[in-house]
Amino acid sequence: EISFCNKQIQKNMNVIDIGANIGYYTVHLSNLVGPNGTVFAFEPDPLNFSTLEKNVKLNDCENVVLINKAVSNSCEPTTLFQNPDNSGGHSLINSENIQKTITVDVITLDDYFKNLTISIDLVKIDVEGAEDLVIKGGLNFFHIFKPKYLITEFELNSKTQDKSFYPDVLSHLNYDLLGKIDYSKSNSTIIPVSIDELKKSQIHSTVVNLIWKHA
Repeated sequence: EISFCNKQIQKNMNVIDIGANIGYYTVHLSNLVGPNGTVFAFEPDPLNFSTLEKNVKLNDCENVVLINKAVSNSCEPTTLFQNPDNSGGHSLINSENIQKTITVDVITLDDYFKNLTISIDLVKIDVEGAEDLVIKGGLNFFHIFKPKYLITEFELNSKTQDKSFYPDVLSHLNYDLLGKIDYSKSNSTIIPVSIDELKKSQIHSTVVNLIWKHA
């Protein structure tokens, strides 16, 4: 993903990091887009957000807009399931029978960006199985802004994927699936994969990251 961003993200671009965690991608994207670009970083977990704030400040990322909210398909406060073993594994979907929970504020892409008139060049969505909710809450956003690139997490054989199967939704929004990240080589690459293959591959329980481009 970083290699892809290095090639495609340029100065003055505007990008969105949904599920920013402690800021690894946020800080890197901040450097790529430069002082006249913007990174919108969404992170709902209070502890993660506190560390995210510190990392953004330590790296002098003055072009980052920090939003301490989850992104979903409504603006109502909701439950965040906190993975006790992995701070990057918190989710709005309780796929692992996690008992520790907190209530977090929520926003939709449609609502947050409804009054902005900027271009959006990349959206990264890594929300541990709730990707479908993010996309459902951003149908107008995707229709209006048409971000050029998307990076989304997808779990094969996931019980958390909605019946609408979000890759189909993105396809209907005029996004082409460029492929998935292949981590089996020393230098990770994007290997071609089709939406039909994703459906057939659901016998495997594997998380993959997908790269999309607006047609």
